[in-house]
Amino acid sequence: MLGLELNPLALTVARGNGLEVYAQDIREFAEEHAGEFDAACAFQVLEHVPDPDGFLRDGFRCFRRGGRFILGVPNSLGFIQYAVNDFGNMPPHHLTRWTPEVMSRVAPRYGATVDRIALEPIADYHKGWYRDTLTVRFSSAVLGLHWKRVEVSTRYRLMLGVCRRLQRCIPGWLWRYTRYPGHTMYVALRKVGP
Repeated sequence: MLGLELNPLALTVARGNGLEVYAQDIREFAEEHAGEFDAACAFQVLEHVPDPDGFLRDGFRCFRRGGRFILGVPNSLGFIQYAVNDFGNMPPHHLTRWTPEVMSRVAPRYGATVDRIALEPIADYHKGWYRDTLTVRFSSAVLGLHWKRVEVSTRYRLMLGVCRRLQRCIPGWLWRYTRYPGHTMYVALRKVGP
């Protein structure tokens, strides 16, 4: 088992823990290791790379036929699609957006098929964010208010504050956390081409 890492601190920590990690980008690695691997994973990586096409193309070059590429990316159709001021899901942090449909459409481009797509349920550490997002969304719809993806107005801050107070009146057991999927989707792609 091995890994690729460009962050010097993360590389040092990984190697210090006895992991085989190389300071190479995937293009350079693929040139030296074409067709050598049966599986690889990249969790919360693809949305950060400036050339996702090149990243996927080079990743698939490393696989034998039947090799699997398992990816974890933010699900743009999860509750985060309604989040206001979700700066972590905007450039320069996240450069691309991914949905199950997009993954299904891009897989053939790399001689791959989608084996499975799994949508993460709402994680415990996202439940407050989920409640804020949905309470603001539905309250705003009732009041006919519309927000930009980045909203710094006093009116929005006031709305968020009112919605948080409103949430205190809703018993915790009423929150089902099932209306929208969670933050992340996991995709298993299989190389079927040469």
